[in-house]
Amino acid sequence: MAYRTDTPHPAETNGERLSVLRRRKRWTQQRLAQESGYSLAAIRGFEQGRRSLDRGSVILTLCRALDCHPTEITGQSYAPADGDRAGQEAAAAVAAVRRALLRHGRPTRPSDAETAAVDLPDLQRRVAEANSLRQSAALARSASVLPQLLRDVQVACDVLADDGRRTAYGLLTSVYECAMQYLYKLGRVSDATLATERVLWSAERTEDPLRIIAARWYEAGEFLGIGEHDDAADIIDSALTALGRPGSPQELSLAGSFHLKAALNEARGGGREAERHLQHAQRLAETLGDPRRGLQRPDKACLLAESRPCRCCGWVC
Repeated sequence: MAYRTDTPHPAETNGERLSVLRRRKRWTQQRLAQESGYSLAAIRGFEQGRRSLDRGSVILTLCRALDCHPTEITGQSYAPADGDRAGQEAAAAVAAVRRALLRHGRPTRPSDAETAAVDLPDLQRRVAEANSLRQSAALARSASVLPQLLRDVQVACDVLADDGRRTAYGLLTSVYECAMQYLYKLGRVSDATLATERVLWSAERTEDPLRIIAARWYEAGEFLGIGEHDDAADIIDSALTALGRPGSPQELSLAGSFHLKAALNEARGGGREAERHLQHAQRLAETLGDPRRGLQRPDKACLLAESRPCRCCGWVC
């Protein structure tokens, strides 16, 4: 599928985008070489396409030097091509989803009709549907339901009380997760990060310890994705400490997920504990027993592979 950028003469390769970012800072190639630790010949090779610029560790090092996000080198965000009708429909709803995110925490001021229409079972059904669309990456259909669903669940959080409100916050957490991944898949990185912050906020209001810990998984991914491995490790360690000795299937799955993310963080950051975390995840998967609920252990070489940034874990193998 072909894509175009919003610029009149878009950069087509990672090296060309690197050159644009460098010139935007008014740096010479020599300055970028000094700031990044690579040789001048390497920088020239990256920009001219004579040297491959697709390794995650290299991209992250250059991003830290240029103070930019990895997607600015790897080519996101992008606009759907003229013939991609579904992509255009998905992109068209970004403004409405972003508006709902910005209204987060503000009084919803619902009308009498909206207040009367609050129906938790119906909202639960609609949120389950939105999650199904998220899992199948149906961006155009997600775009058609997310703006109104966000509004309706935000209203429910405002008008309900006690257990009903906590349930509504749980639904809001799920819808924010859907919005987060929808935005990221469209390359709207800053908006997706905003949605991640909303996930954390609403999860805390569920007063459900596991839901709060689960939200930290996304937070760790944010830091991993920009190469801040120490911060990601702190978040992961805090979550694993809070879980203690997991017993329920939910706790076991959650602990395994954090160990896998820790292994990835160690591998990307040059640490030495990746294998230990993989072993922990493997033992937790075996404890779960049911392969439908278990965690599949990735090959270590897969963890070390370099590819494009991913919302959930920072990098996709």
